[in-house]
Amino acid sequence: MTRFVLAYLIAGFLLASVSAHGEVVIRGRLVEVSTAKYLARLQAGSLTYFKDRATGEVLIQGTPNPPIVRFVERNRSVTAVASDPESFRVRAIGKNAVEFSGSVRCGKALADVRILVRALDHELYITGSANGRGEFEGVASLGLYVGTTLPHTNVIVPATSGNCFPSKGFKTTHYFEWPLQWEAAMVLVQGKNGGLLACAYEPFKRFKNLELAPDDAGWRLMFESENNAPFEGKKDVTSLTWHFRPYSGEWREGASIYRDWHRKTFKPKVAEEPGWVRDIRAEVHIGMDPETLDALVSAGVDPKQTLIYVADWRTNRYDVNYPDYTPSEALAPFIKKAHEHGFRVMLHVNYFGCDPKMPEYERFKKLQIRHKYSGDLLWWEWPKGEFPTKFAYINPASSEWRRLFIGKMVELIKATGADALHLDQTLCIFNDKNGLIDGMNMAEGNLLLHKELKAATPQIALSGEGLDEVTMIHEAFAQRHVMGIDCPSATFDRTSIRLSHPISAFLFADRTKQYQYLGCGSPTRDQYYLAWRDAYRHWGVLPGYAWPNTQQLKSPSPCVRQALEEIRTFQRFGLRINMDGSWPKGIDFPFVSDSGEMFAYVSRPDGWSFSRLDAKFRPNEDFVRVITGVSRADLSGTIPGTVCYDSRTVFGLDPEKYYVYFTEPRDMEAFHLEYPTTARKDRSKVIEEPGFRVETAFVSPSIAFARAQESSVLYDTPILLQRMRSYYQSSDGKRFSLTSEVTEKTGSAVYPRGPGLFMHPPWRGELSGKQEPGKSFGTTIASFEVELPKDRTAAFEANCKVDEFAAGKSDGVVFKAVARCDKEELSAEVVALPTATSVLRLDLAPLTGKRVRIELLATAGPNNNPSHDWGLVERLRVTVQSRGGLCKVIWPKGMTHRLSPGYARIYNYTGERVVLQPGGAVMATSLEPTNVASTVKLTSLPQCNQAISFSNASLIAEESNPLGIDKAKSGGVERPAMFSHPPNNGMRLLHYFVRIPEGTRAAISSAVGMKDGSKSDGVTFQIWRNGEIVWSKHVTPKDGWQPVEIGLGESNCEPMMLSLVTDSEGSHYYDWALWAEPELIIESKPD
Repeated sequence: MTRFVLAYLIAGFLLASVSAHGEVVIRGRLVEVSTAKYLARLQAGSLTYFKDRATGEVLIQGTPNPPIVRFVERNRSVTAVASDPESFRVRAIGKNAVEFSGSVRCGKALADVRILVRALDHELYITGSANGRGEFEGVASLGLYVGTTLPHTNVIVPATSGNCFPSKGFKTTHYFEWPLQWEAAMVLVQGKNGGLLACAYEPFKRFKNLELAPDDAGWRLMFESENNAPFEGKKDVTSLTWHFRPYSGEWREGASIYRDWHRKTFKPKVAEEPGWVRDIRAEVHIGMDPETLDALVSAGVDPKQTLIYVADWRTNRYDVNYPDYTPSEALAPFIKKAHEHGFRVMLHVNYFGCDPKMPEYERFKKLQIRHKYSGDLLWWEWPKGEFPTKFAYINPASSEWRRLFIGKMVELIKATGADALHLDQTLCIFNDKNGLIDGMNMAEGNLLLHKELKAATPQIALSGEGLDEVTMIHEAFAQRHVMGIDCPSATFDRTSIRLSHPISAFLFADRTKQYQYLGCGSPTRDQYYLAWRDAYRHWGVLPGYAWPNTQQLKSPSPCVRQALEEIRTFQRFGLRINMDGSWPKGIDFPFVSDSGEMFAYVSRPDGWSFSRLDAKFRPNEDFVRVITGVSRADLSGTIPGTVCYDSRTVFGLDPEKYYVYFTEPRDMEAFHLEYPTTARKDRSKVIEEPGFRVETAFVSPSIAFARAQESSVLYDTPILLQRMRSYYQSSDGKRFSLTSEVTEKTGSAVYPRGPGLFMHPPWRGELSGKQEPGKSFGTTIASFEVELPKDRTAAFEANCKVDEFAAGKSDGVVFKAVARCDKEELSAEVVALPTATSVLRLDLAPLTGKRVRIELLATAGPNNNPSHDWGLVERLRVTVQSRGGLCKVIWPKGMTHRLSPGYARIYNYTGERVVLQPGGAVMATSLEPTNVASTVKLTSLPQCNQAISFSNASLIAEESNPLGIDKAKSGGVERPAMFSHPPNNGMRLLHYFVRIPEGTRAAISSAVGMKDGSKSDGVTFQIWRNGEIVWSKHVTPKDGWQPVEIGLGESNCEPMMLSLVTDSEGSHYYDWALWAEPELIIESKPD
């Protein structure tokens, strides 16, 4: 160990040679550091206190956490920890340095750890070493701790495009691997008046990781330095030197220190790019339809400022048979047409992909990347769809692979004349268990591949997936991922999206233009698309349009219209990022125009906008406006898709949804609902908002409809996650806070994913005692505390399922909800499977008005096998019964029959007052009823066939020709049936307007199922009577035919609208829904 300490001292003296020393005092096992710039305390090698003298602000204050050492054991990591912080001793080394020493243990594996702390006037730096002894296979890494951050601080991390983690509020453990997620080896602890930069100035020779773990007051940070894999046979590890430097002012002051070092060290050059790159202000990923190019130009998109990204252009299907890059015949005329317009064209390639079916695989399989611990071969596997894909990851440190790949790229550019290449998956840089190749690790190989490719094709711009301090050096463009958006399921978690921060953009975007990820979704899917833009507004990502077609561009939906306006604004004013100028609070990301005007994405009380700013940074013209996070908006313009409004206010908005906004006055004669007003004594009027929100609405020439929610959300997912605590509970009932160490030892895991939580039951054994065969591994728990109202009953609800990629591997996950208050306890449980969503509902009525602890428990499925139990819990919520209330309905002109609430002829189009009950509907029609006196097949009656998609912020229900009946199989049984495929994120409704004789009783008889061959996750079938849901059932392909026999009650001779509804409940992928021989049964009243 002496040689390591000596090495630190030499390095430390070299670094300190130009700096004044700080004073270091040892008090028992505590070290106090005092310099002109800061005060610090350390114990057991952990930084436990840090105060910036310039601002007087304390940023770190907590208890000590001794270092950890990870060993490799049976191809997995095990963590050695100290028994007690007090076991670490400390001694002085010179005037301004100390050395901590102690040991850590895991089973029979031990490590002696030494940590050197040196105090310079402007910064503190910490480094360490560990020497293994006992029984172990290899030493992998050394982790050093800092913490805890104080509640008023934020931890700003260049991870997954840039995020800010408040010390106060919801916290869960984050583990960021460099550079896959942790994009630069630095982090900021930002206070009110300044902050602390923590970083390692390291030229890509070593892999490192950052962990943020919850502590009571804030975050505990762990900086981990890895050996180069393989770890087996390695007896020791030396950490990187971690620098801790205070700064005054806002976060850019600290980030600039690291950015300046990076620029001086690696010298990235924008000048190496072709001249056209600086003019690109929008990106469109697109198929190879030349007519779409014409439509883009007609829609006002400037070709000379637009990058066209073509992902699927080879003779092979997308992501199949790499490294074959033979162009399809359609590519050449497409590029020719694009260049005639002035567009620049970028082709999608993969920088390290090799399909095992290709002959090159035999040559390169020895270079396929292996997991640093397990040694498993790394692949890209996508089992979904008609053409599953799988290809190997080849380490680009291999000169042989680089020669092959670069040679193919040179040929490709010559053959196609493309302007740019997108190198997919360049963010995937791993600590390869194969070890160094040609003397380089994978990060160095990635960098060299970029450099050599750029040298071979200097006229070409390079793009990458993700962006980090390695890839930005030679990339002109880069796609951006978002933490909190799950692309395979097209779901998102707004809690995580709200953490987005421009730190990564500040580090990289002056060199590399950021654009939308390939999987970001089209603006025709408004909620999913706007979730991406909600994050992108913080990073200065170029505006874009994914997968346009001529019809969308000619008849744009509201969200498409806004996306196009965003592109046109950037291009019309020649906007460019402006990160080094003024950046007041509320400005999400600033830009400057060619003429020097200021533009910015701006946070607003009711959402956000993209606006031109005045000299005081106030919006004076909005080009894009999105409403979100509120239940009402006091604006005079139009919010497409809303149905509750008056001349001054739009009501009943869902705070968890996004709404596009336009300044055009809303149509007061269109179908809508108004809330009544009450006159005050001062003659002003107050809106009486009822306790309901419209959940479904649509209008067509034939039907106008709106339904109120039966219940409203009291605590939604973001609020519950802010209150969440997570635990592992052993099979004998012992409970442990779910730290990363506990997760490592048990496999128990809870963390945000998509619109909820990922929950994995324990699978690695017990923390307490030895695992007994056939006995449960324990339980994973998420816990929340809520206050229930006194005047309404509540329920806890969650949508539970198992990740679809676990199909055939998991026997399911048992999810159980338990509510406790004093000695009262309530519970409910479901078994979730990969094939369907199960709704977990716990009635909380007995606990009304009390403070309740709700625990969500995840355990292994019915076979007690936790393997692949990738549990997902979405839309966690505590709901309360809606109140309903009085409202005024303005019917569209032409409607003649009000069907709900209650039947009446419509004569007044200026509005009628009705009481809308929870779950109740308002419904009207212009159709005339068909008299039905006896039992009849519904398919013989006049049918109004409608489809409404809720993805495009439109109320318009499209009407099509009536559906016919044909033979179809479900579960192998053939029956005559109607094929009723719903639209994406929408419904298909088959309406039958009938009048049956007074006193007769009516019923509907049918069967529902999914057509054989469907790969759907299921469809919800419903029957409505005048808009009221009288029957509902979720059906999956495995269910076969499900009988339907629903009574409709006794007729009073009033007309009624019967509706057969199929709801996609999200994606309509393979939603082959069938209604078999639906029949309206009429029974006469007995004499």
